[in-house]
Amino acid sequence: MIRRVILRSPSAEATLGCRDSLYRHQMRSYTPTAMAVEVPDHLSDEAVAERTKAIENLAVSRVGQELGVDVVAVRHTSADAERLAEAAAIVASASRKPLILCSLDVDALRGALETLSGHRPLIYAATKENWVEMANLAEKYDAPLAVAEPNLDLMEEIVHRLWSAGVDELVLDPGCNPKSRNWPSMELQSLVDARSRALSGAEEFAYPLMAVTAKAWLQTWPESPVEAAMAEACTAAVLMLRYADLLVLHASQTWALLPLLALRQGLFADPRRPPKVEPGLKAVGSPGVDAPVLVTTNYTQTYHLVRSDLERAGVDAYLLVVDTGGLSVRSALAGGQLNPKTIAKALKEAKAEKITKSRTLILPGHAKHLKSEVEQLTGWKAIIGPKDSIKIGQFVENLRNS
Repeated sequence: MIRRVILRSPSAEATLGCRDSLYRHQMRSYTPTAMAVEVPDHLSDEAVAERTKAIENLAVSRVGQELGVDVVAVRHTSADAERLAEAAAIVASASRKPLILCSLDVDALRGALETLSGHRPLIYAATKENWVEMANLAEKYDAPLAVAEPNLDLMEEIVHRLWSAGVDELVLDPGCNPKSRNWPSMELQSLVDARSRALSGAEEFAYPLMAVTAKAWLQTWPESPVEAAMAEACTAAVLMLRYADLLVLHASQTWALLPLLALRQGLFADPRRPPKVEPGLKAVGSPGVDAPVLVTTNYTQTYHLVRSDLERAGVDAYLLVVDTGGLSVRSALAGGQLNPKTIAKALKEAKAEKITKSRTLILPGHAKHLKSEVEQLTGWKAIIGPKDSIKIGQFVENLRNS
């Protein structure tokens, strides 16, 4: 079993790991890949605070979920050992998120750890040269420790040594030399090999895996910041699929991170449990007593797409969300979960007749064949709406003017 590692701040935590299979259809746990964005400490105090706040405020609402970055990585890029502590203090005051302290300088890490009261950051990283000092830091400050070593046989030896030193809460970075032109493919192969060893019974590799795409920012990516951000996002997406439990990125633009956030949302959703919302009558905007009632299913994506299209069009209406077990409109129609009886039941349970006097139901465009029976069972007038909810605004407007 792959172990889990938890990072904490005084007000939040992030869980790292872990996939216990090589293929998605075999997954039994769905802990999403944690995403971190780095803040280099060579920046000015103002720039450190500004970049941290941008990371903190990066949030995207997608099908009912708030998506964002989980962790902030403070990276020691200056030549001053004390600067890491200063930058870490600024980041901690500007963000609620857990931290990663990235440095091979033991003194710099020690100073930063002293400033982070109430935090449990990840220490990055122990290597074959400094593992003794890093083990002492991890034990003293009760912090998880990352191990960075591309040679997996040597990494196994380092893990054994850390165990003997009493440190067993680890994160593994089998990343390769970012100066190599083949770095992305080498990084991918290292992650696959490390996870394969874990699932073959090697306890030394039964830890979360991480990939630091940020370290290749100035060495591998194109010179153009836009092209570099795109290249990093593409590489990070592949590494998320195979098998990074933690990604440390440089790019902080919303447009660069959005594809990764969307990929993560879909990848770590349990396909055996369709995402769904609570059924019932939902108000959109400020509907009056004559507002129409639109029928939809309780599949999360369908519900939020229809709702967002209504809001975007400025339509004040009610959404009658029918319990279809989390199936979309077409799937529920094909499987029989969306039928006149379930619509009538939902209408009755929502007590819609006491909320709106319109007594008008707008059915999904694909449910045309349900019209007459719905009218018979409910006593409401049924109107067939568009097949695509993006057209619902104009449809309702035409309905009102007719």
